[in-house]
Amino acid sequence: MSKNLSGAIDCRLIKVNRYIRENYSQPLCLHALSDIIQCHPTYLCNTYSKVFKISPMKYLQSIRMIKAAELLTQSNDPIGEIAKKLGYISNSQFTDLFKRWYGVPPMMYRSINSSTSCFCDEKS
Repeated sequence: MSKNLSGAIDCRLIKVNRYIRENYSQPLCLHALSDIIQCHPTYLCNTYSKVFKISPMKYLQSIRMIKAAELLTQSNDPIGEIAKKLGYISNSQFTDLFKRWYGVPPMMYRSINSSTSCFCDEKS
C-alpha cells in the first residue's frame, strides 16, 4: 500500500492525509480513518507511518495542537469551546494533551502568548 514500483505514494494514503487535514475538527479515530480506504487499522497505521514518518493519529494531534495555539492566542473563545472546535470529546482530554504538547495548560499559554490582550498606552 505505501509505495509502488515507481516510488509514488499510494493514493489511498494521500486520501487519508487530506481527510485528516480537512476534518481535524471532527472526532476521528484510527478505525474511522481505515474505513475510508477499506483496510485494517493496523495496516493503515504501519504504512502511513512508514511513508509520512508520523502515525495518522499523531499527525491529527499535531494539526489540532497547532490550531489550538492559534485559537488561544487569536480569540477569546472559552477553552471548552476551543476543545469542541478541535474535535475533542472533553475539556480534560484537550487540556491534558495540550499540556503535554506545549508544557503549559491552555489558559497559561493564552496569557503568555495572547495577541488579544489589552495593552494600555503609556502616557507622556
